[in-house]
Amino acid sequence: MRFSIKSIVTLLSVIIVSVGCLLSPWVETETGLDETRRPSETPPPIEVLPIPLIKTPATEEKLIMNITNNEANDWFPAWSPNGKRIAFVSDRESYTDQLYIMSPDGSEVIKLTNDIGSKRNPDWSSDGKKIVFVSDIDGYDRIFVITIDGRLMTKLTFDPPDLSYPDNFTSDDYPAWSPDGKKIAFIRHINGEDYEIFIMDAVGGQPTQLTYNSTGVWDLEFSLDGKKLYFTSDREVYYERLYVMDIETGEQTLFLDSDYKVWQASWSNDQTKIAFVTFLNNLYEIDVINTDDTSLLQLIANTETDIDPIYGDPCWSPDGKRIAFVSNRDGNREILIMSSDTSINN
Repeated sequence: MRFSIKSIVTLLSVIIVSVGCLLSPWVETETGLDETRRPSETPPPIEVLPIPLIKTPATEEKLIMNITNNEANDWFPAWSPNGKRIAFVSDRESYTDQLYIMSPDGSEVIKLTNDIGSKRNPDWSSDGKKIVFVSDIDGYDRIFVITIDGRLMTKLTFDPPDLSYPDNFTSDDYPAWSPDGKKIAFIRHINGEDYEIFIMDAVGGQPTQLTYNSTGVWDLEFSLDGKKLYFTSDREVYYERLYVMDIETGEQTLFLDSDYKVWQASWSNDQTKIAFVTFLNNLYEIDVINTDDTSLLQLIANTETDIDPIYGDPCWSPDGKRIAFVSNRDGNREILIMSSDTSINN
């Protein structure tokens, strides 16, 4: 009897799920299914706050440190609050992306998950004891939390039973932990169309819907006081820009107005600077803007002679001196570190 490659892969997947559940145990919260609700009132209008961007181009050459270097894909770096560890995702040991942590020099690598689900977008709790992330272990993208020893993984979001969505299809992404550690915000993709922001207790439970914009939303991050959320959206133009939302009132304001795409925005810990990825003239680059005077620095950019070294996932170190980022300049995604105060052209 002959079996197709697809049949063999399917059989192996079933076996891996069974084994993976034993190797990476996870528990569901006791609060049951969450629920998506539509608003009873019209949401508050968006107030536009344009900020002009005057860019200083990258001119100085300097060394970039590779902290991963293998044939696998390593990406989604997230610095721990004390700066001693970096969480990241890699397919180095399997065909699915698993969650790891390592030292900032790339040593002491520890694998936290080992199951069939692909992982992405990790974020640390403020005490550095847990990591929230996205996994599709159940078939759809859901929010999970894991302890940094990898011993306990908890599922926080579930399939909503709300019948107002006929296809009952949702996926969750971009989890962000509040500074006090009590809340987790995330973005829910509803029926393949709406992208909305939700917030829930860090232990799980029924989430609260914060936006009703029905437009693309990405890259969540809390303000220092935990009262606002920053995110990117293409709601008014055909490219992403940076917005800010007051969690209590729901008021949303355009924070950075530019003539080009701003995405994967990452704030420095003191929230005086923003690193982000943009794509200009068919070239990728990472820029940093100072929010005090709106000065813009091109931190790293590829040139026309490069073979499309895509840059992405910028992440500040807690002291604000370094930025971890991802590049595929070697043909696969690797995690690198560079200084945050010197521009380079690479």
